[in-house]
Amino acid sequence: MVDALERYGRERGLTVRKIAQSRVKRTFLPWGIRHKNQMARFVAAKFPELARHLPAERKPWMSEDLRTAIFDAAAFALAFFLASKTSEQYEKTDIGYRSETGEGSSNRIAQ
Repeated sequence: MVDALERYGRERGLTVRKIAQSRVKRTFLPWGIRHKNQMARFVAAKFPELARHLPAERKPWMSEDLRTAIFDAAAFALAFFLASKTSEQYEKTDIGYRSETGEGSSNRIAQ
């Protein structure tokens, strides 16, 4: 499915980037966020309009609530924008950067 979405976007002239779920999770570790429930609450705090869709905390024997996908998508978007902001910061402060193709200075290695 991911490949089909990538192809669909590229056929329409869009820039497509894949970001691993592990990278999204690492983005939020400085805030102590390690679980989906914590992430959903963090997202709801940033976007109060989503708070009414916040699922109850899941017990180990419960299935994941379908509404969790809303918060997964919002967390992905936040991670993307936080990474973009960090990238811009590196460029502005002349610390250096490395592009996805490996070009650029070696002071910062893209994750």
